[in-house]
Amino acid sequence: MYNLPLMLILAQQSSPLYQAFENFTEASLSSESLQFWNSVNGFREQNVSQLSAESIYFTYLVDDAPKWICVPHQMLQDVLTIIESGNQVTSDIFDEIQTCVYNDMQRNTLGRFLDTIAAGRDPRLHAAQNQLQKLIENEEHTREGLYSIPSQQEL
Repeated sequence: MYNLPLMLILAQQSSPLYQAFENFTEASLSSESLQFWNSVNGFREQNVSQLSAESIYFTYLVDDAPKWICVPHQMLQDVLTIIESGNQVTSDIFDEIQTCVYNDMQRNTLGRFLDTIAAGRDPRLHAAQNQLQKLIENEEHTREGLYSIPSQQEL
């Protein structure tokens, strides 16, 4: 089995490996976490606003959300308190939840995805398999700064 930080895949959204990972999450009914990850990154890149924070909250975090993700209740309460306070929403409002989602994808989804690629039975994953092999071969170089990989303490 491959040992690879998820951030190497998430940092290359136009790559075959990312596309294969995205397709895998959709096929395995776990795409909400990846969509949440991307929504929060988009939230940070655009003008942070109360409206966009509420949109993410109601899309992913309330009990009956259309793309509900499971996160600890206290994290949800912390975000809701900020949204309801009327204070200025900042770009870090979802950081704790995003870290939780990242850790879950790293621990659960990524392993199943890498096992699928390693099995090599799906010819559609050939480009992703080649890219994965190159990433593994260059892992030391990658860790030295090609991509921003969070340390375990940052997660």
